[in-house]
Amino acid sequence: MSIQNKLSVVAALLLSLVAGAAACEKEEGDCDDGATQACACTSGMMGAQSCEDGKWAACVCAGDDGSASDPTADPTNPSDPTADPTADPTADPTADPTADPTADPTADPTADPTSDPEPEPGAVCKGDADCSGAQFCVFQFAEDVQGICTVTCDGFEDCPSFWNCCDLANAGLACLPGDWGDC
Repeated sequence: MSIQNKLSVVAALLLSLVAGAAACEKEEGDCDDGATQACACTSGMMGAQSCEDGKWAACVCAGDDGSASDPTADPTNPSDPTADPTADPTADPTADPTADPTADPTADPTADPTSDPEPEPGAVCKGDADCSGAQFCVFQFAEDVQGICTVTCDGFEDCPSFWNCCDLANAGLACLPGDWGDC
């Protein structure tokens, strides 16, 4: 093989490596079609969103279809037309569906709720009015309709565990969840 042919082969390999690396890069908000992830619903419950055409679809939450849930329906009974095919058949059917899943089951129910300190950042919000005290609402992506409450920070030590202190450009430094990516 001549030197010119060898150089052509090396150049082709380098071009394919560069093209392959560029094809692997994803922009923030991109995803793999068919992937799913948990998301926060405006009710405070968790929902799910799926990846469609490389972008995350809207968060799907219980009751989003406008239908009222039937409290007598058995979500685990396949012959029930209102059954949820994803329901856990081992779940307690007498459990309160409106109970807060994030509530501390060991908390004293007789404790004075007005004496609790300000809640940690992370509550679901649609605007600053939904957040308490010095907290404010931030959105991960411009098209999001709900965000999370957060606080300003001077460094990561001011933020909850696994959160980062990020520069929001127009709003200064604020705590953001680590799974929102590097900042």
